[in-house]
Amino acid sequence: MTIKDPGYKESGAWADSGLAGYKGGKSRFSGKGGRAVFASPLNKAGEYTVYIYRVAHPSNDARQGIAINNGGGSESLVVDMRPGPSGWVELGSYAFKGTKKEGVVVKPGSGISPARCSALMFVLATPER
Repeated sequence: MTIKDPGYKESGAWADSGLAGYKGGKSRFSGKGGRAVFASPLNKAGEYTVYIYRVAHPSNDARQGIAINNGGGSESLVVDMRPGPSGWVELGSYAFKGTKKEGVVVKPGSGISPARCSALMFVLATPER
């Protein structure tokens, strides 16, 4: 899912970035205080591997905060968004129940450098039986 999809919502100060995002589309950036939420598009329970599309740039946040909110709770991660090339970064595999209350939150970590986002991907690893 991308920042253009209906499940994407922002709070705080976000703006269009001059850096190309997933498939050459737009990317967004925020300094301290912004939050972007990718609501889960999943309607089937199971274990999913979650990926974020890193829009690489040397001035990005080295400690971008990401929270995975799933059926099992919430897990906080820190991702270095600086190294290139731009592309998919695996965030891990998580059990999702397939409810609309699940999703992924992106936020600036240190607040010194901008957080960026463009797209998120859920790949079914193991279906629930």
